[in-house]
Amino acid sequence: MHHFGGGYTDIKQTTASWHPFFDQLENSKSYALGYRELAHGMPHLSGQSGNQIRASHNELIGLCAFIFKRNTELTHSWLDQSNLLLDKKLHLLIENPAQHPLDQTDVILPNGEISKYPLRWAEMLGEIFHPLIYNYRSKLDFARIEPVFSGYR
Repeated sequence: MHHFGGGYTDIKQTTASWHPFFDQLENSKSYALGYRELAHGMPHLSGQSGNQIRASHNELIGLCAFIFKRNTELTHSWLDQSNLLLDKKLHLLIENPAQHPLDQTDVILPNGEISKYPLRWAEMLGEIFHPLIYNYRSKLDFARIEPVFSGYR
């Protein structure tokens, strides 16, 4: 999102054309556009700040579908925090590569072993994304671009 901007959606059915929403974002001063985050769409974020972010879910865009402008303060912070996390865990990632597409810290793998993969399920995306989106919530725009959240597995 930082280098090129653009849209992202999970591999889920979507029912609306995004063409007008790209225009909506382009013609605004906002950094990003998305659907309003669902209360149950938030990862667990600990502490008082986590409680505040979860309580403000309706002011945040969801992470299953969004459109971003390129090279904003928000995308720069997102890229920096993602790189810091990966740099911090690089040696553990090399020693413990993912064994399964749904691999995460302490998950039981199909072979019955407990995973040593060093990233929690939401650590790389939601645990970075939602606090940043909260901090930049005044620079967000909203549209009905959410995917269908049922029947996709």
